[in-house]
Amino acid sequence: NLPLGDYEFRIRAEDYAGNLTPWTTTTAKTFVYAKQAAGLVTDNRGLPLVDVPVTIAPTPLRQTNSDQQGHYHAYLANEERVEIQGLRQRDDGNLNYRHDYYHKSATNLIAHGDFEILDLGGTWRASGALMPTLQSAIVAQGEYALRLGGLCSGLWLQPLSGSTGFGEAKAVAIDEMGVVHVVGLVNQQDLTYWRRDGAGNWDPPLLLHSTEKIADAALAVNRKGDLVVGWAAGGGNYSSDLYVRERSAAGQWSTARKVAGGRNPKVLLDESANWHLFYSACADAGVCSHTTVAHTYELPEGGASPYGFPVALEQQFTDLATAALGLTAAGAVYFIYPEAVEFGDGGRLLQAVFRPNTHTWSGNGAIPISATTACQYVLRDHQGILHLFCTSGGVIQHRTLRPGGQWSEPQDEGSALSSADGYWADMDASDTIHLIQTVNIPDLFQGLLYFYQPLYGSWSRGQPIVNLAATPSVALHASGQNVTGAERDATNSSLDKFHLREAPRAITSTVSTVAQSLTIPADITHPTLSFMLALYRGNTAEVAAGLVAERGDTSSRFAVTVTAGITSTTVYSSATPTDWHLAWADLSAWRGETVTVTFAVQQAAGESYLQAYVNDVPLGRWSTPAVASIATPMVPAGRASTIVLQGQNLRSDMTVHLGKTPITGVTADESAGTATLSLPASLSPGVYPLYLTAAGSAYPTYGGTIYVGQQQWLPFVAR
Repeated sequence: NLPLGDYEFRIRAEDYAGNLTPWTTTTAKTFVYAKQAAGLVTDNRGLPLVDVPVTIAPTPLRQTNSDQQGHYHAYLANEERVEIQGLRQRDDGNLNYRHDYYHKSATNLIAHGDFEILDLGGTWRASGALMPTLQSAIVAQGEYALRLGGLCSGLWLQPLSGSTGFGEAKAVAIDEMGVVHVVGLVNQQDLTYWRRDGAGNWDPPLLLHSTEKIADAALAVNRKGDLVVGWAAGGGNYSSDLYVRERSAAGQWSTARKVAGGRNPKVLLDESANWHLFYSACADAGVCSHTTVAHTYELPEGGASPYGFPVALEQQFTDLATAALGLTAAGAVYFIYPEAVEFGDGGRLLQAVFRPNTHTWSGNGAIPISATTACQYVLRDHQGILHLFCTSGGVIQHRTLRPGGQWSEPQDEGSALSSADGYWADMDASDTIHLIQTVNIPDLFQGLLYFYQPLYGSWSRGQPIVNLAATPSVALHASGQNVTGAERDATNSSLDKFHLREAPRAITSTVSTVAQSLTIPADITHPTLSFMLALYRGNTAEVAAGLVAERGDTSSRFAVTVTAGITSTTVYSSATPTDWHLAWADLSAWRGETVTVTFAVQQAAGESYLQAYVNDVPLGRWSTPAVASIATPMVPAGRASTIVLQGQNLRSDMTVHLGKTPITGVTADESAGTATLSLPASLSPGVYPLYLTAAGSAYPTYGGTIYVGQQQWLPFVAR
């Protein structure tokens, strides 16, 4: 709660015996800010530009121009919306805003490439069964961007055929084979199981239990396709009977059996098909004066263990809804929960670990937090890394735990512009994390936003889910390229109106295109078509790679073609979903010709709809000096010397600096792609960054490091 600004401080240490070190004599400084804005500034081919100021409103507390790698940072005081370089940050996937942009060429042969003029019937010619659209929901810059393909701007989840009779969906899961498992309550008394195989066929429903007092149900699947269902039936508040029933990956069901007594079950299933059941139970026999969380698990011989308590009774933890449960690859169970504020140092986030080899709980160690935190999900990827999702201060936080390591610092995810009143997280077979969040930003957006993070990738921006209301009845599960949700019909409060939805697939092959004709001058240097591009849905990276190996292409894809006469050439193509990024193509082969530039989404039948968003489209010269190599990066001190650069756009009229020292002796051989720099003898020994600026440009690029002089080692003699 410190006010924003600069702070000076000194430090001292104290050991366990109470001994104090002296105060430090010097004063350290720190800077307190609310948010951070950052990004990358490049030219029209993605080459980083140095020392570029970025326009940010409101004015930041502190701001840096882009560094030698093109990165900029700004530190903000405000808690409201931020505008970076003309873009309002509306649904960024992090509390800290990020916005990459590029500097366009001074010459531009494309008309209306910013798509701010709402007309695709003029300079741009649009066609396709799925007509291209100018929309404002997903943009890289300005107010509007072009959408090609897809049914709408954002994620559309359509009801699955045969999925209208689930009643009240109690639990949904998808295994790694793409099989959907649903447990629901029909007519408020018949607990029923449904299964949809990977080909989309539904098995006949299976009645698990029929009584007027079905309380709650849960299910879990493992990576082999085994399944366990747990439910509470009959009895009073906490005297319900708890049952489990198992289904093997081969389809064999066990007999339902009572294993404990309690309510509100949660269930886990390890890779050996051993289950763990957590539930609310009476902490004392008979009168049930208060409740706690109990744990029962499957014994090696197949029976159920006596119940135990993962949390000490005196800690008074009772709400499983604020606990996160997860399994390691070895079968250890993580139980992560907030400590009751009435106990001890109340407000801590604690974890207990159940070891299957000893059948005991250990731990209750604290996970560092800075505000009250409640956790809901623990996901495990194929490397054995655990991913913990919690809410703290109204923001969704993501931590990771590598085998043998410690929990990482939390990263803020989802939309930070709205309190995380509800969210759902899951991980698919390719280790992509999927996140849906309810968002309520007055006068801007109300509803559900969908985010995803591929393995080794960054979080996407939020995509609106356009046909679901933001109700607390949504559940998210993911498998491969599918996102499946169970949600209550917003127009009917009946418990028998749940639907299972997923991203739709195209019935027929279609093409969605926009095109523009223009003439490329013969004397233009490196004519470059640049554009900001985002691809959503479609195939995952793994599916796209598999299609390349299987078919030789990727079927559904985004492509840019150049047509001269009757010959069309693809100059850019992609099928893998990505967030906004700079894409470009070299059009030097068509200098002096009249051509048609076409942006297209080619949608294949049977695949998820691919949406391509295009923004900021110029066609101009590329003149940025680009150094590929330095022949002599180390030169002697105290005498004149030369260094030779190899690369592109190396011209005699470019401006060169070593650090802040200008180098005037520059000669270039443009045909060979080389430049020779003459360094004066007066240049002091040191390490110098090399900066090159094209004639007419305001911003340099970083070309590498030049060493003047070298480190010497002298012998040391002692006696």
